[in-house]
Amino acid sequence: MATTAPAKPTPAGAAGSGPPATAAPAAADAPALALHNTPDVAVRAISLPGQREWGDGTPVFPLCLLASSPDGAPGTPISAAAATAWAAANRSALDGLVRRHGALFVRGLLPADATAFASLITDGVAADNFPYVGGNAVRTAVVGDVVFTANESPPSRVIPFHHELAQTPESPARIFFFCVHPATGSGGETPLALSTRVYDRLAAEYPAFVRQLTQHGVSYRRVMSEWDRSSSAIGRGWRATLNVSSAAAAEAALAARGYTWEWLGDGSAGHGRLLREVSPPLPATRAVDGRPGAVAFYNQIHAAYTGWTDEYNTPAECVRDGAGGALDADAMAAVGRVLEACAARIAWTPGDLMYIDNRQAYHARGTFEGRRRVLASLAK
Repeated sequence: MATTAPAKPTPAGAAGSGPPATAAPAAADAPALALHNTPDVAVRAISLPGQREWGDGTPVFPLCLLASSPDGAPGTPISAAAATAWAAANRSALDGLVRRHGALFVRGLLPADATAFASLITDGVAADNFPYVGGNAVRTAVVGDVVFTANESPPSRVIPFHHELAQTPESPARIFFFCVHPATGSGGETPLALSTRVYDRLAAEYPAFVRQLTQHGVSYRRVMSEWDRSSSAIGRGWRATLNVSSAAAAEAALAARGYTWEWLGDGSAGHGRLLREVSPPLPATRAVDGRPGAVAFYNQIHAAYTGWTDEYNTPAECVRDGAGGALDADAMAAVGRVLEACAARIAWTPGDLMYIDNRQAYHARGTFEGRRRVLASLAK
């Protein structure tokens, strides 16, 4: 990538304890918009293990960037203020790059501190905050309503590929993930998959299935407890999901979104009253802004079909086509295979940042051992 005065970039591997970085190949090094260095921050494109290069003209995914202090010794930390100033100076360029590549993975820019992450989001990138309402993951606020924990489901549970909040009528345009510390044992990556490639492969291999979903959309249904259950990957209770404090308010919120619902009585001890929600038909595909002819397989059907499971929910019953029909089991298995074939997996190191175009890129979470702390923020 062509940057302004790329002075003394940090040597490969100096920014963290993960796999070493290498200079980016020419295909990765030709973004549509150049980033500019600031007096305190120099950034260059790199290659990291797990990054995907397609060899057919599709931009590298994700675009990986390494930040360093131009005048400091190798590995000199960049202050939170300097990182925020660099992001502010490159706000438009970063937006252009994430649109082009689908996701950015930035190493070496931030200290492993939640407040620094929040400042970069609000004052650097100047993202318009998207409150986490309507989602099914249990999360804890960390910095106001801007930064919160990533899905707190048990480390033994895979969180399947999905577009964030695509199971709701409104979803964020951008997602930010930030690693405070990676898993102390093995695993814990946040895999990504490029949705346009997923669509193209499925449209070629299962055209009738893709036409069905494009025509009818998809409908999601979930049984929620009243109170959060961190033992479940979809254990966010209806009070938190809908941001309400009473059953009447829950009904009003669902009605405003075009949902239907059913009260099911009380759940297990401590779970409170159970509520089944059924979404209206929602799009399963989406045209990509600024890329004529590009279509994303924009939905949560893989996550719902394979991962929405707990004592109140059976995955295959959690998603149907918009006309109420069951989804073809063979085609759904193909969705999982294609997502894996299109996946990029890069190991986290402390301070790593992901900047994701939610309209173009899926994300997931692998199992892990030990302790792991990854934070998230959503933007309109």
